[in-house]
Amino acid sequence: MNGDKATIAITGTGYGLRVADASFNWYGHNDSSTNTGTVNIGAYSSNVGYFHAFLNALAGSYTLEGNWDFRNETTNAFVNNASNNTVRFVSVNHAYHALNQTTVFRIDPDSIINLYGRSDGHMTVGVEFQFYQALPAQAINEGTINLQSGTSLFGMTAMIERDGSSSGKRPLYESSLENRGKIVINSNESIGIDFAKYRFENQKELTIYVGLGNIEVNGEKNYGARVPQIWDEVANGKNYFKETVIDGAGGTIDVNGKENVGISLSKQITGSSTVASYNGLNVSDSTDIIGNIRNLNIKVNGEKTVGILRNSNFSNLSPETITFNNSNLSTLTFGNDAKDSILIRTDKYGVVLEKDLSVDNENAVNSSENNIILLANDVNGLGSKRTFIENKATLNVGENLKKTTGLMAVNGGYLVNSGDINIESDESNGLVILGNSSGYNEGNIKLTGDGSLGVYNLGDFVMDSGDITLTGKQSVGFYSSSAVGTASIKDSKIDLQGSGVNMFLTDGAAVNMENVELGVGSGGLLTYTYANKTTKVSSGHINITGSSEARIGSDGTAFYLRGNLEDITTFINNVFTGTGKLDLYMDSPDARLFILDSPDNPINLSSVTDTGVSSYVPGNKVNIIGTGYKPYSILKGKLTIDQNADLDDSSDPYTRLEFFSSKVTVNHGVGISGDNASQSGIAQKNYSGTTGRNEIELINNGDITLGGTKSIGIIADYGVIENNGNITMSGDEAVGLYGSNGTLIKNTGSIYTGSNGIGIYASNNLSASSALYGNKEIEIINDGTVKVGGTGNGVGIFANNAENKISTVTLGSNSKIDVSTGKSNIGVFAKNSSVTAEGEVSIGDKGIGIYLNESTAGINNLVTNITGNNAIGYHITPGSTVTGKDNVLFNYISSVPVGTYINYGNFSVNAAVDSTYIGANLENGAFYNNAAHVLTEGSRLVLGENSGVCKKVCKLNLI
Repeated sequence: MNGDKATIAITGTGYGLRVADASFNWYGHNDSSTNTGTVNIGAYSSNVGYFHAFLNALAGSYTLEGNWDFRNETTNAFVNNASNNTVRFVSVNHAYHALNQTTVFRIDPDSIINLYGRSDGHMTVGVEFQFYQALPAQAINEGTINLQSGTSLFGMTAMIERDGSSSGKRPLYESSLENRGKIVINSNESIGIDFAKYRFENQKELTIYVGLGNIEVNGEKNYGARVPQIWDEVANGKNYFKETVIDGAGGTIDVNGKENVGISLSKQITGSSTVASYNGLNVSDSTDIIGNIRNLNIKVNGEKTVGILRNSNFSNLSPETITFNNSNLSTLTFGNDAKDSILIRTDKYGVVLEKDLSVDNENAVNSSENNIILLANDVNGLGSKRTFIENKATLNVGENLKKTTGLMAVNGGYLVNSGDINIESDESNGLVILGNSSGYNEGNIKLTGDGSLGVYNLGDFVMDSGDITLTGKQSVGFYSSSAVGTASIKDSKIDLQGSGVNMFLTDGAAVNMENVELGVGSGGLLTYTYANKTTKVSSGHINITGSSEARIGSDGTAFYLRGNLEDITTFINNVFTGTGKLDLYMDSPDARLFILDSPDNPINLSSVTDTGVSSYVPGNKVNIIGTGYKPYSILKGKLTIDQNADLDDSSDPYTRLEFFSSKVTVNHGVGISGDNASQSGIAQKNYSGTTGRNEIELINNGDITLGGTKSIGIIADYGVIENNGNITMSGDEAVGLYGSNGTLIKNTGSIYTGSNGIGIYASNNLSASSALYGNKEIEIINDGTVKVGGTGNGVGIFANNAENKISTVTLGSNSKIDVSTGKSNIGVFAKNSSVTAEGEVSIGDKGIGIYLNESTAGINNLVTNITGNNAIGYHITPGSTVTGKDNVLFNYISSVPVGTYINYGNFSVNAAVDSTYIGANLENGAFYNNAAHVLTEGSRLVLGENSGVCKKVCKLNLI
């Protein structure tokens, strides 16, 4: 039959047929005659009843050619007969004749069949296979069948119409329903290949080979293929699919769209011998309830999609476990667009995976995330762990699949892992047990991505053996929340090699532990036991029977406590509730015992000792093994440095103690010293959620003396720095005080830096990326002494407002900035800033007193002392202004005559009405001016001794 571009519609109550767009030709024969014909465009009506099918292939061989549109345009088709619930484009049912032949129906490879259905439950079928009189036939699609629109559309289906006996017939096992081309589902609530319910006479099973081929599932709430739950109510109904073989070889079910399923299983399909053998397959294992399914190839894509589903309506006659292995499963993976999707899900009874799976995306750039490999979902509430998923295989998940979960149990489901789970992707989970569900692990789990989690438990969990290993950053080994569920870990190992938390127990959660090894690596924490970010009451518990051990490596931490040193004993007794104890190996001198978060009581440096801290830890609960470790770190605390600290001594209490986002005070008479490069006397950052910069107060009342290059005396990010003591930085490129991101820097003491050094430095950001706190402003107040020594290229005060935020520099009346020792030093460098200046600025050879870069300056009672050659008192870029009164703008004092001079010609002064100023005060120098100046009463343009004054370019030879 050839009907290129013809449209066929079943109309009305199913008694009408419409041919549109093009006529078609047909050719047919029966046992005694052959006929041909043409059907023209027009409307036709049935005089015998409902049009169940457009084409009925009864006997012989048929080929359908061309492109066809088949439309279900029926209205109220049920009115005549309750069975009038389906229209079919093609019905293949070998009946009556050609008993010694196998009827073959083919859709040509170049043909496209478009099906358009209704949306009220009335069904539309592309190719239907019906056994009639138990005669064999083949229905083969080599073209493309598109399920275009509507609901309840079916690409190909198979059923038994009736069983009959005829002599001389071909064997029934030659029958097949094969998709050698492609089925595309664009409609909703439709199925690519399905099995229907018609009759089950004489309890003869459906005998047919089904080739799935390529099925593309788009749209919403569709199945690529389905084994439905039918005929359970009749004798032998359990075995209806005994000789039905489903083979996925040579094709793939691509599950796209939303809430779609690759293949849904609702009934056992096993026991084939004749059909399997005839098609070159092994005889089915009748103990395997899906033994007739072979070689599935499924790619899970789209949103909330499922590869393989053991349906919630699965037959109660077959509660046995389904096992997926190398026989029934060839490939199963995720696509680039898979999101919130699952490879295998069971909603009823058990499923075991024995086939190894390796899943990843070819592209690192993809939208695939929040996916699950295996899921147990006890939606029927069977309980007693009857709905379960078990992994006996090796699951390998590549790094391109973000947020992937190995196994999950929900709604009372049960999961078991006795295989290996290896996940490389970030933010992924090994096992997840949600509320009212349970899980068991005796396998190995390894996660290498950042932000990953070994076991997430909100229900009941048991681990009797196996290892959990995490190597990424910010990961968690075991998480449990709520006192409702239970957890028991025995004869196992959890190794956190990267940063994060090994045992995260919150909101009253408890874990029973026996003979367990716990490991903590760099940046890791052994236990976290708080219910939220603010509570100071620890609520997680570890109930140890016998003994277990934990090893804390370099930069790892054992315990996190919100409180004071004195609270440690109560904390340990609350966390460790069992009769056994934890052997705690502090394996590195850089391992720390505690992090103290927000302690109320100030901590004196003199109290920081190993024995001082460990004495608070009950030995019957935690047995500390090792010495020389760091006793604790302080977070958001108060540290008083009440004894000298040597930064070069690795055993010094100050170098052993870590403090973060804390207030630090150096007492009077106490010093911090060091000579190594890149050291910091005091360094603190604020934190996200801070109430303000006053949470970070760094006060020096003592002496900070650092001799290494690129060292910093005090540094703060959004805090307050106050130097009332002495800071001496003798190494090259050192900085006395460094503040960023809204830090207030105040100096009333003395600061000394060497060559290429900076006394006070302020910037908008501490690093290239902006912090989650602060305002990027700059505020410097100097009412003390800043001296830059060495050979030169240093700056007394540097305000680097690169982002043009609010930036102020205030030089008080006691301010003395002396950069006169070396060459090319700058007293004050201000970028996009407002400068208020009093006091003195002293510069030497090639120096600059105040360098204003797009800044403003109010100068009052400021004396600029120039003691070297080729110096500039004020360097002002375009966009800068200077105002002020009662200033000596230039002091040029030399012990011997020199051949240099002050160029005053381009310098203008806005003097206040009641002010006086001296332009230059010279000794053994020269003054050049070629401009007019207005002098207020009492002011002097130039005062000099043994000096020269020039109106033109000075050519002086002073003696």
